[in-house]
Amino acid sequence: MRTKSNTLFEKANRLANEVYLDESGKPKQQMARLPVKGEYVIIDFLNMTVSVDTFIKPEIEKFGEDVRTLTDEIEFKEVILDRIQYEVRKLFGDRFKLTPKGSGIHGFRDCYIVLSEQGDVLLNVGMGGASQNHKVLFSLTGMGCHFAQKGWETKVYEFLAHTAVSGKISRIDLAHDDYDGAYSDFDWANEQESLDRFVLPKARNRPACVIHGEYKHNDPNGKGLTLNIGSRTNGKCARCYEKGKQLGDKDSPWFRSEIEVHATTLREIPFDVLLKPTEYYCGAYPYCDDLVQLAKKHKADKSSIPCNRFTTLEKSAKISLFKVKEIFKHQFGKHLKVFLEIFESGQLYDTQKVCDMLVTDKKEDYYPKRLRLPSHYFSLSDKDKLKAINEFEKEYVENTYYQSIKKRQAQKQLQREQKLRRDEDEVMNYFVSTLTNKTQCFYTPNIGH
Repeated sequence: MRTKSNTLFEKANRLANEVYLDESGKPKQQMARLPVKGEYVIIDFLNMTVSVDTFIKPEIEKFGEDVRTLTDEIEFKEVILDRIQYEVRKLFGDRFKLTPKGSGIHGFRDCYIVLSEQGDVLLNVGMGGASQNHKVLFSLTGMGCHFAQKGWETKVYEFLAHTAVSGKISRIDLAHDDYDGAYSDFDWANEQESLDRFVLPKARNRPACVIHGEYKHNDPNGKGLTLNIGSRTNGKCARCYEKGKQLGDKDSPWFRSEIEVHATTLREIPFDVLLKPTEYYCGAYPYCDDLVQLAKKHKADKSSIPCNRFTTLEKSAKISLFKVKEIFKHQFGKHLKVFLEIFESGQLYDTQKVCDMLVTDKKEDYYPKRLRLPSHYFSLSDKDKLKAINEFEKEYVENTYYQSIKKRQAQKQLQREQKLRRDEDEVMNYFVSTLTNKTQCFYTPNIGH
């Protein structure tokens, strides 16, 4: 007797091997795949950036950090590209061979792509460009997630946490598939939205909801319906849609519920999401947790899966390490100097004695909650922590600088517009008053008659 899990595996395997024709008549292969063992969610898109230093560590150790200025030199650029190609194959498999695209991507001057046999883009690699601060972009598409070698999620985690310099996940899509429509469909998802299951407990506003497809006429052509929740502008959104119909099978019950999360100045995407996608999926919306619970019940799985939310920061909740240094110097610098004079030993300050006296006695959990650190800080070795902080602070300062410039420009533009409106109002008031005076001269009422 076949178990449900075996049936599900066969279903996914069959769908993955099916070929259908798109609207232009071009053959397409379906992208059905099972989650990693123990998970109920797959990763369906991934954007990550790393510093170019990741691929020129030997040159930096030999010539110093100024070697970054040579990344545009043709010979040096080829060396970097070869090392990127080696890393790409190690992460995703031998079939991932980079070829020049001939144009840039997302502000990066150069782009290299990996194509499938059918011509679909599996991976984009962007590099170069003054505005990108010597970063390299890796953009793994949904098709790329499908064709990447088994276990790529763990390899990417190890790469970001232990090999990459200034590694960051800037976007990730997580998806749950109900291939048989056994416990979810469009009508159920639409009903859950009406019950506010896409609203987090402390959310102030309900996210926008838009339906795509011929919903009014009950999708007569079988192209599928989509429920869009939220917006990319806010950095997090959800899509619940009839995946099988979207791929060309009008009778398919395959229903997919996916979330798209972007890193912002107030939201971090931790590397752990690569290893525990279901936990972060459940924490995104109450709907997602409900869906996973239904999937577990369908498989008779009694194990527990915790909800783990993406870290969202308050604007004033985090301060940098260097800001802490400035605050400490301003508020306690005089006191510290007195301590050092008191414990002076000969010509030298006994700084160790002073530090031992002033530092906390806590052995753990002593990191201030407001202190802002790189997301991978605690996975680094002691010698790499200071370097990571310096890179992190440099990037933060530069971003803050550019944001302050944009803010000042926006304020000046607003002031110009306000002044223009005031001038227009003055002119209009003068015109109206003049017109009124002339009208009174011509039509002065004859009170005597």
